[in-house]
Amino acid sequence: MASEPPTATKPVKFKTLSFGFASADFEASQEPDLLLRGFVDPMGLVDEARTGRKFLFLGYKGSGKSALGEHLRLVSQGSPHLFVQFVNIADVSFSTFSQIMKGNIEPEARYPMVWSWLLLLFLFDSFCSDEGSDCLHDPDFVESIAALKELGLLPNPNLSEAVTATSDKSFSLKLSTIVGSIEATFKTAKRREDLPFFIDRLKLIARRFTSTNRHLLIIDGFDELLRRGTLQYDALGGLVFESNRLNMELTSAKTSAKVILLCRTDLFERLPSPNKNKIRQNAAVHIDWYCDPRNAASSHLVKLINHRASLATGSPIDVFATFLPPSLDIYSKVSNIREQLLENTRHTPRDMIMLFKHLQDYSGENQPMTRHQVMNALTAYSRDYLQPEIIDELNGYLDVEHVRMAIQLLGSLRKRSPTVPELENQARRLRLPEAFDLQRVLSALFDCSAIGNVDPASAGYPIFKYRSRYTSYNPDRQVFVHRGLWKALNLAW
Repeated sequence: MASEPPTATKPVKFKTLSFGFASADFEASQEPDLLLRGFVDPMGLVDEARTGRKFLFLGYKGSGKSALGEHLRLVSQGSPHLFVQFVNIADVSFSTFSQIMKGNIEPEARYPMVWSWLLLLFLFDSFCSDEGSDCLHDPDFVESIAALKELGLLPNPNLSEAVTATSDKSFSLKLSTIVGSIEATFKTAKRREDLPFFIDRLKLIARRFTSTNRHLLIIDGFDELLRRGTLQYDALGGLVFESNRLNMELTSAKTSAKVILLCRTDLFERLPSPNKNKIRQNAAVHIDWYCDPRNAASSHLVKLINHRASLATGSPIDVFATFLPPSLDIYSKVSNIREQLLENTRHTPRDMIMLFKHLQDYSGENQPMTRHQVMNALTAYSRDYLQPEIIDELNGYLDVEHVRMAIQLLGSLRKRSPTVPELENQARRLRLPEAFDLQRVLSALFDCSAIGNVDPASAGYPIFKYRSRYTSYNPDRQVFVHRGLWKALNLAW
């Protein structure tokens, strides 16, 4: 077992420590130092994002994808050598997006082309602000920037507004005028439709961009798209495909720029793309914080909590040994407080940070906390954070009313590990409608780690998605409700 960090000598109150917030954007606005000096990067995500070949960062809800993006954005504010454009796609109207370049072009060809246009728009805006580049001496670059400004898309582009402007009928007329004036400078054997023509021109110019500085275009906001219909999946698949292709073109030209996607793993798996696995194998990083809780002292989440606390104390501190009891009596097989707390999370930074915020709420003036105080905090965490978080995560997989029924069903049996026949019988007793598909519901609950499967081969040790991301729900196995939900569902400890 790894040795524990020394306890800080500077007196500090547990309640005064800052561990973070539920969302990275809020954290960046309120306490940016937590995302700068307090950023823990055991997987080397920052170096991979800045200089590596991988661009697709996959992780489950709360795993820290947005924190990575916000960290890079904050770093760029203090560095003259890093330029970061941060784009949130959550507000894009995909019904409007689908109207761009309709014609006779198939969606699988049209959507990547539209994304190429939008990505290049943000890259060119970033290039403009780089005084370390000689791009402003390139006549084609200057001419293209002037054209984009004339279209009203630069400077400081807005993704939603760019989609709306490009879909407008008057846009094609304005673009035709601009393309007509610059076509002579673009060497092509054959005139094509205006937007594809302009996209090809921008791509060629982008490939010539050179700089001693680094440009990152970070696309976030995927988490908020699951509640919508099915239209966006084709469009998002086109975004992944085109980002991969554009990155390869920029890399082959040694262009100091890169597109980064921060995407939920479960959303990525639903995208309709024949090249999805190839892209995943070549260019994806999976953000995975799980470690065997039996060696909890080595957990990156434990280190995250201790590291952020050390920002206030000015020296290393073991929060668990300083402010918490050594163990909780209710656990028969688990004796260490670190392991006991980790078992109430899905091993994500958000779960762990919110657990500690609830611990702070229930801590008294005396230190360390009593077992009773910790138990009260775990109850509040279960009811006020984890259950609502899982309900939010299920939206997009299940109808809102079916989510409510799923929670009712799990709680009404009062069992931590019910069998599927028991759940089926209980659903009938509750008179849940025929449209309530129990197997689909259980599969969705498994995918967000609200439940696991009991594996007889591992002495009853439950299998959860967060422990093994490639595992799937097994309807032939007994269900095990996540420990963090027990108090919210009124299940016995």
